[in-house]
Order: sequence, then C-alpha cells, then structure tokens
Amino acid sequence: MDRERRSTTWREALSTWWRTAHFPGLPLHWEELSTTRALSANPVLASRNSESFRGCNDLHLASNGDIYFTDQGQTGLHDPTGRVYRLTRDGRLDCLIDTGISPNGLVLDPNEAVLFVAMTRDNAVWRMPLMKDGSVSKVGRFCSMFGPSGPDGMTMDGQGRLLVPQVLRESAHIRGEVAVLGHLTYLEVRNMEALRKEIEEQAFTDEDIKTLDELGI
Repeated sequence: MDRERRSTTWREALSTWWRTAHFPGLPLHWEELSTTRALSANPVLASRNSESFRGCNDLHLASNGDIYFTDQGQTGLHDPTGRVYRLTRDGRLDCLIDTGISPNGLVLDPNEAVLFVAMTRDNAVWRMPLMKDGSVSKVGRFCSMFGPSGPDGMTMDGQGRLLVPQVLRESAHIRGEVAVLGHLTYLEVRNMEALRKEIEEQAFTDEDIKTLDELGI
C-alpha cells in the first residue's frame, strides 16, 4: 500500500466527521480509518443546484456544526463573482455572498455573529455581519492591505483579535512564520526567526516570565 493512499487530509477527515455526526444514515463507502488500510473519501457536496463549484478554498466550522466555506475559483477584480457558502447541519446550502473578489480564508468572531473573509485579490478582509435569519447585511471592507499577494488563511485568538497573514516587504523581515505579541491595547508582529535569536541572546529573567504570565502571554 503506497503512502499516498494511506494518508488523508484534514479536509477529508473533517468531511467524514461532519457526515457521521450530522448525516448518520448516509453511507460513507470507505474502509476503517487506519494508517494501514486504504481510505476512500466521497464528497459531501459537489455542486449547488445544477452548477459546479468554481474551486472551493477554505472552510470554518461553527460551534453548532454549520460549515462556512469559500468558492474562490479564478475570481478577482476582473471577475468579482466569488462566493461564500454556509452548509447547515441539516444539509441546507446557503449562498451568503456572490460578489467576492477572490474569497479565501474565513473565520467567525468569538460570538459567531460576524464572519470575516479574506478577499485575496482585493488585498482586503471583508466583514460580514450575520443576521438572525441567517442572511448577511451591511458587508464592508474591514481592513485594506498592500502588496502583490493579499490575505489568505486567518484565525481568531482568545482575545477576539483577528490574525491575518500577509505578504509584506522583505525589508520588514516578517515574511513567513511570525509571532504576534501584545495585550489588549496593542499588537507587535515579529519575524519568528529573529525573535528566537533575540530571546537566545537576551534570555528572560524570572521577573520577565512572571510579567508574561500575568499578561496571559
């Protein structure tokens, strides 16, 4: 059994978990999940009505089991028709927006009342308030960026701060892996390699560690 057939992606695993949890009656058509047996994952969803997806990109799982995902394809400023969908736990597919400029990563705020979506070719993050009926309203540009490549995947930290990776100038030394430091009122973004080097050269004292612990960092 070759390694490729034995492995599975996180999307396949999440897809299978979601189907098992919310559609227990549907056949999965796969063998037991194991590192030594072949895995055959079937798509939960392949189209909307009679139209195929353009090219799904990222997804976010809500606490109630709903899945939010982006259908990016080759959309951009020349073709602002990217879509953001919600697949509810009861199997209903909602199109929340169909005017996205290359919708990519997405994440809900801690209260799950607002959906943030990275619009890569717009070099921006859009803010999408979720109404009580499940629709979105007053969608706006939360922040704008710059450079040849816009925001991609995103996440939200424990303090409700949106963390957005972005390709920045080489001179800023913050390409690739970064550390986000700060507490409540400010943030400091540092190149991880440079930060590790600084820490090694200027080791924390016991007092420094105590202060960090008090700040919850």
